[in-house]
Formats: sequence, C-alpha cells, structure tokens
Amino acid sequence: MDPNVRHELRRLTAAEDEVLTAARQRAGAAAPPAEFGALLAWLARSRGAAAAVEVGSTSGVTGLWLLSALSGRRALTSIDPDPYAHALAVQSFEQAGLSEHVRCILGDPGTVLSRLTDAAYDLLVLQLEPGPTLDHLEHGARLLRPEGLLVVRGIARPGDQADASAELLDRLLGLETFDTVVLPVDDGIAISRRRDAVPGAPPTDT
Repeated sequence: MDPNVRHELRRLTAAEDEVLTAARQRAGAAAPPAEFGALLAWLARSRGAAAAVEVGSTSGVTGLWLLSALSGRRALTSIDPDPYAHALAVQSFEQAGLSEHVRCILGDPGTVLSRLTDAAYDLLVLQLEPGPTLDHLEHGARLLRPEGLLVVRGIARPGDQADASAELLDRLLGLETFDTVVLPVDDGIAISRRRDAVPGAPPTDT
C-alpha cells in the first residue's frame, strides 16, 4: 500500500490521542499497529462489550483502545508476566485517568486466567508469543459469554516461531465452540466468536 494512503487511512480510522501516543512511545517496538487497536475497539463496540481480558499489556496501548470502546461499567483485566511492561501499563492507565476501570495484574497468565470467573467476559485478547498462547486457549471457552469474542494476535509468526504458530492455529481452528476468521496482517490476527450457550451462564450484556 502506498505510504501516503496508509497514513491517511490511519488518520481517518485509527487516530490516537495524546495519552495513547505517549503509551505507544513508552512501548516502543512492542506496540501493536494502531489499526489493531482500532480493530479491538470496533469489535468491543460491535459486541456491546462491558468486560474484557487481555494477556500481554503492550504497555497499555491495547488496553486504552479497549477502554475507549467498552460500555457500561467498563471493566478491563490486563495481565502481563513482564514487570517492565506491566509498570508501563499501570502508568498509561493512570495517565488516562482510567485506573478505576482496570485490574492490572503482574503474574503468570495461566495462573491468573484460571482464577477468573466463568462466563463473565465479552472479549478475550491473547497477544503473547505463540508458544505461551497455546496454554491459554483453553480458557477462552470457559471465560467468555455466549457470542463472546476471542482475539489472538500473532497467530502466523514466521521464523523460529513458525512451528508454534502453526500448532496454535490448528488448535484454534479445532475448537468446536468457536467460529474463526484469520486476517493476514500483523503476523496474523484470529478472531473467534463463541457460538454456543453456556449452561448456567449469566445473560449477555448488550
């Protein structure tokens, strides 16, 4: 795509305010493209999402995009095993004045996810490397409400992560309770919708 066209499209559809720009600068190379943040916000609005979980905080960048789109009480659980990225995320949420809407947790994602409430979330974003993400897929069906969305970033990474990426994609496509589409951007973005009802689950918030 022509760089000028890309710049204009970003300005029109994925513009970031001063707080997000500052978070992006702190994140450096770990920051996802602005278009990914805009996609998350669009998905959250389309779903009418009120509660979301992200694994991998990107120093607050994706969390800020999500919080801009969550409805109602706006509750984000942001989990990161990296103390530095976690600290930057805390700083980003504080600067935005959104700390009251965020549980920013430093710890092993598998341990934290296993403690979260069943069928209590509308959106789950997994954005660590493919290897660790393999261990977190199983939580999607348990944590998400019916029609909830599972987003996996970096599902087709090349090089030394290619084998883990292939296994991750194969396992995701094999989940019977999800319908999945894969976008060939940002090393692959998978979007999966939970299609079945969960016995005893609370009604979805819309």
